[in-house]
Amino acid sequence: MDGFIKFLKNLPFIFIGLGVVCIFITIKTGDTSVLGSAIVITIIGIVWLVIRKLRTGSHSSSSGSSTSANTAMDYNNRGSQNAMNGNFTAAISNYTEAMKLGLNDAQIYCSRGNCYYQAGNKTMAMQDWEKALSINPSLQEARNNLQAAKANQ
Repeated sequence: MDGFIKFLKNLPFIFIGLGVVCIFITIKTGDTSVLGSAIVITIIGIVWLVIRKLRTGSHSSSSGSSTSANTAMDYNNRGSQNAMNGNFTAAISNYTEAMKLGLNDAQIYCSRGNCYYQAGNKTMAMQDWEKALSINPSLQEARNNLQAAKANQ
């Protein structure tokens, strides 16, 4: 699963690279039949990166916030690793730090909610799942977890 996630994160770069290679081939061969497609593929990759950067709030600046975004992902990854190892308290701390550094998507709230639940704090778990659903109402994992927790009250 980690390999697939890494692939998805690198997909915009693949689009840009593919587009640039096609443009280079067009220049070398003189065959302009793929030039339009090459330009579109390159633009899609660039736009994808810009949108992803805007959605994660990781704008680079002199204050070093791009480093913070990397750190947020590091905390998120450590949280996932701790959760998989059954160390839910450490995972909660890692997810919370990632959130403080700007990583505030639905999945991180859902993941932290799962850890709260496993650690025995059903109230905090339900709050995180509700927050996840407020960000992404179609996140089925959060919806299922919240419904199951309410049914077991």
